Amino acid sequence: MVGDVNKKIKIILWVIIFVSGASSKNPTGNYLEKVKQYHEMAKTFIYRDNDSLFYYTDLAIQTGKESGDPQVEIDAMYLVAFDFSKAGFYDTTKVLLERALKMSEEQMDIERTAKIKNQLGHILWLKSDNVTAKRYFEDAIEIFKKVGNQEELGKALNNLAYFYTKWGEYKKAIDLYVQALDAFVASDFIEGAAWLNFSMGVLFQNVGEYEQALNYIQNSLKMYGQIARLNQDSTGVRMCYNQMGYIYTHHLDSLELGLEYQLKALKLAEKTNLKIVFADALAGIGETYYKMGKLNEARDNIQRAYDYRVLSDIKSGTASNLKFLGYIERDKKNYSEAEKYFLQANELAKKLNSRSNINDLNFAFSGLYEEQKQYRKALSYLKKYNELRDSILSNEIANTVVSANLKHEIEKKIRENDLLAQQNKIQQLQIERVRLMRNYLLIVVLLALFTISITIFMYFKQKQIKTLRGLIPICAKCKRIRNDEGYYEKLEVYIAQHTEAGFSYGLCPDCLKTINPQHNHEIKDADR
Repeated sequence: MVGDVNKKIKIILWVIIFVSGASSKNPTGNYLEKVKQYHEMAKTFIYRDNDSLFYYTDLAIQTGKESGDPQVEIDAMYLVAFDFSKAGFYDTTKVLLERALKMSEEQMDIERTAKIKNQLGHILWLKSDNVTAKRYFEDAIEIFKKVGNQEELGKALNNLAYFYTKWGEYKKAIDLYVQALDAFVASDFIEGAAWLNFSMGVLFQNVGEYEQALNYIQNSLKMYGQIARLNQDSTGVRMCYNQMGYIYTHHLDSLELGLEYQLKALKLAEKTNLKIVFADALAGIGETYYKMGKLNEARDNIQRAYDYRVLSDIKSGTASNLKFLGYIERDKKNYSEAEKYFLQANELAKKLNSRSNINDLNFAFSGLYEEQKQYRKALSYLKKYNELRDSILSNEIANTVVSANLKHEIEKKIRENDLLAQQNKIQQLQIERVRLMRNYLLIVVLLALFTISITIFMYFKQKQIKTLRGLIPICAKCKRIRNDEGYYEKLEVYIAQHTEAGFSYGLCPDCLKTINPQHNHEIKDADR
């Protein structure tokens, strides 16, 4: 532990000495490209090898100073600060960014100044300097709007919105999130959209809409999963696992599922070697074990989380760690140890103005003293708890109103979308109905035409085919036939009128004999 602290002090001293030294000018060479190359090399060692990280960041800073160009030197410090921030060296990051900020303001480079303020605001927020952080975010937003940098504007708006979410000022947070979304869409910045979804999840969690919170965080997880596959950075994925584990554990009482996500977050944290990341994952696991009644496992994980926070000089979360350690000792009947942890947690919570932790501790103190039969103290803390609870309840009522408004707006959008979909469906059905009717009418017309054609064909065919049916009145002697009018007419005339048959005339042998006897003798002679 002492070795880590000494190493951190050495790094800070090295940065302070290095950035304050005189710069030597060398007009040749593409210094900015070299700075970027060293920065890219440093990034590959962030989670693996601090010595190599320091080596390449040192080269980047030296190259920036050697350029003799203040803008290149500022960029070098800004990029190296990013590397140190990722690696968890927040004090070193702060020193570099403050130096870069001073130089950029001297150069009156407003866009670089805005970028540095946005990044520095994030570091100051991690170090609990909330007032300065908020001011830097607001300054950055104003500048990015002027210069039209949509991607950086979205980042700054999102950072400030997250601030207001943590402070419970949800209406302001929502307005900023909407603006951030517009900026990210305009710049096509997928990582910004992922972070925005995560932030909206936290907002809905704070107002008690836990299912809605999970939906947003799961959307964020999908986007961060794509980012992780592209650049092998699982920071966002780990962050989502951690938050989902917290919601399942503390709000939905799905302890097994909560533990599953917390363990996934720890597995990803192990790849980073960052103490603050370990602390978040271990605290989540410890709190889940506490809810499960596994006190020893809970204590081991939460104590490790607290130690990592102290090593990283991160105050946020320490009060909560101490509070849970106090709960564990109280449940084990170690009242003096529990009291010690509660007192430490209370002092930190007051410094950080964490009202929820303060009120939790008021209730914890009351229960602790009641178990020890110190009723006067117990009653005093219970009174404090009730007073602060009423104040918090007023905020919760306001949050509920905000939540209702949010829910109403979302449901309104859903209804609008459903109505639009229904209208589209009706329109499609109408189009389909017209198409079917058209096809039906076409079939009817075709059938009608076919029927008419067949009828006409059969009519003319029938006219061509004439047959004789029934009894035909015929004279027994002359063989003439009586027609429909009662007159007798020759056989061949009747048949010609009632059939399609015609006649050709000749003589049969018998008639031939009668008419021409000589011809008959000729036939007989021929037969002989």
